[in-house]
Amino acid sequence: MDRRLPWVLIAAWLVVGAAGIAAIPAALDGRSAGVVRTLTVEAVLGWALVWVAMLSPRITTLTATRVGVPVALVAAVATSCSGGQPGWSAVFVASALAALAALANPMTIDAFIDGSSYGPEQRFALRTPPLTAVVAVPLTWVVASA
Repeated sequence: MDRRLPWVLIAAWLVVGAAGIAAIPAALDGRSAGVVRTLTVEAVLGWALVWVAMLSPRITTLTATRVGVPVALVAAVATSCSGGQPGWSAVFVASALAALAALANPMTIDAFIDGSSYGPEQRFALRTPPLTAVVAVPLTWVVASA
């Protein structure tokens, strides 16, 4: 199993955090200082929770990662649509897409699943049929993140 893929996810997530810190306050320009501060702190806390989940790959942290990474993509797209700094917004969107692509890789998922194994045991995730992935996965994410 390729052990580098989870590190690609973590590296992309670090860029998401750095770009988000720069892009979110710029996108909220014109709002009160309290709103900007509150939304920035919430974004940083959400990012940090997902980052901690990525650093300890287990079955349970895979769930937290699968919910948090797409939320970052939604935040990145919303940030780029609302103006602000176009450079940071583009980096924010690109890094969120890279994190989502790394998370969608079956090898990365297997690394999270295998993190819960005992000793020399090796665990693998079941593969989702394509039709189920296209229909059920986005619907489940919307319900879970709502």
